[in-house]
Amino acid sequence: IAEEIINSITEDENDENPRLIFVDLIYYHQTDSKGIKKILNNQYKCNSEFKQNVFNMLDKHIEMFNPSMIVITNAYVSNLIYSLKEKENVAVEKLTGEMIEKDVLYHNGIPIVLSGMVSRGNMDNYSYYRLKNRIKEIYDDVKNK
Repeated sequence: IAEEIINSITEDENDENPRLIFVDLIYYHQTDSKGIKKILNNQYKCNSEFKQNVFNMLDKHIEMFNPSMIVITNAYVSNLIYSLKEKENVAVEKLTGEMIEKDVLYHNGIPIVLSGMVSRGNMDNYSYYRLKNRIKEIYDDVKNK
């Protein structure tokens, strides 16, 4: 099934219209994410290969979908990527808002927009407006290169 999805996404590569693809960095099927966060936090603390494994997964997604940009819509994953890329000495659960200096990181030349949940029920109107405009700004930069 995954191959069929990838083929349908890439079947007309000359199509200029943007495509939006949703994918999980780590597939974890539970109604509560506390379990996976605990596992990832323990790996972060104990395993020197953890960072490489996270970026290997990200690289696989990039290889499969060839995105022009990535938008992370999960606060935990945004914090995880940020801490691994920008604050290597700060464990993901210790990252605070005061430590965050960027909302976009680059991995292999691809912009990664960091965000929390984008559900309109959980996001105030102003945060929604700012995020929407930030995504458009990054997308326009990518499109014009």
